[in-house]
Amino acid sequence: MSEATELEFTGERLTTSYTGDTAIEHLHRYAFATAYVQDKVVLDIASGEGYGSNILARYAASVVGVDISEEAVEHARRKYGARVRFEVGSVTAIPLEDASVDVVISFETLEHISDHQGMMREIKRVLRPGGTAIISTPDKIYYSIIPKQYNEYHLKELSKVQFEGLISQYFARYLMFEQDIFSGSVVAPCEGIGAVGLRDYLGDYDRLAQTDGVTGAPYLIAVATDAGDHVAEPLVSLFRGWDVPTETEKQLTEARDAYAASLWDGKNALEREQLERRREVEALTIEMEGQKGAIQADLDTARIQVMRMNEDEARRGAEQQSEIDDLKRRLAAAEARAAKAETQLAAAASKPMQSRGAGTSAKAPAAKAPAAETPAAKTPAAKTPAAKGTGKAVPARRPRPPASGD
Repeated sequence: MSEATELEFTGERLTTSYTGDTAIEHLHRYAFATAYVQDKVVLDIASGEGYGSNILARYAASVVGVDISEEAVEHARRKYGARVRFEVGSVTAIPLEDASVDVVISFETLEHISDHQGMMREIKRVLRPGGTAIISTPDKIYYSIIPKQYNEYHLKELSKVQFEGLISQYFARYLMFEQDIFSGSVVAPCEGIGAVGLRDYLGDYDRLAQTDGVTGAPYLIAVATDAGDHVAEPLVSLFRGWDVPTETEKQLTEARDAYAASLWDGKNALEREQLERRREVEALTIEMEGQKGAIQADLDTARIQVMRMNEDEARRGAEQQSEIDDLKRRLAAAEARAAKAETQLAAAASKPMQSRGAGTSAKAPAAKAPAAETPAAKTPAAKTPAAKGTGKAVPARRPRPPASGD
């Protein structure tokens, strides 16, 4: 059957989709009941999802499951109908003939109704003489009052004393069992050797107490009958889930899965962070490479500019040096011309002085000499030299008269 057709677990009735302590407790009760249904005609009243009726059908001659929920009955018929007959009905109006079954199973039903007497009368009605009823119910002292937990689907819970009083009203004999989920250690006879009793130890490193049987359990199971002196074997039974974990096991599994998930998430987060860091480093590397390229380009440009500036400066220096050298040459040439002119001027100026010294008249014509280029203007030999620095002729000096007494 596909999971899509499974009944939803609401807390009112157990479904096979649920695991945990409640599932272990319910499965243990049906396993416990198999010892009483071998080759019997069995009624499973308030059969719910139908899994329990299906378990009983493996041992019984026939099983009919009755439940007040039409949805649950239709589901059970689809899922388990090949082995079990399911009918819609109430625990106070069972749709079966009088004295039609050998065993009535009613697990965790009594507390869901207020009319306990009506339910017990119906159970007695459909049972054959000497038949057996196996009924379970929570002990309200240990199920609700002490732990202070209350089930919204429970209408009327009973204490152990009240439950025993109800059972004894309708059956001559009964044997009461208690059921509890526990975490501890079990010491039992080896396989093939039946246990003859149960000793319950409670202790720590300093204290130790013991009782025979179980005390303070939250669930009660009564095996009741009117037949003979023997009701049931007072056997101690232990149930361990096959792929049905207890609450503690579920919590451990969930904690382990959560831890593994956190490690996986942490690993994924670390890998994501590392990937992001690598991407950041790559992006930064690309950016730095770009900046490096830009800087290198700037450096190359600066080098070229410096080189050009050096070349320009060298060229300008050469040009300036050329100008300086030209100026020096021109200056040297000018100085040479000036020196030559001074020499000529001095030479020209010394000629009249020589004539006076020879006793010649100032008016006597001078000897004709070849014409020469001087800074002064050309003058005839008969004239006196021009004044230095001018272009005009200077009048010839007259002979100074002799001083008196000469």
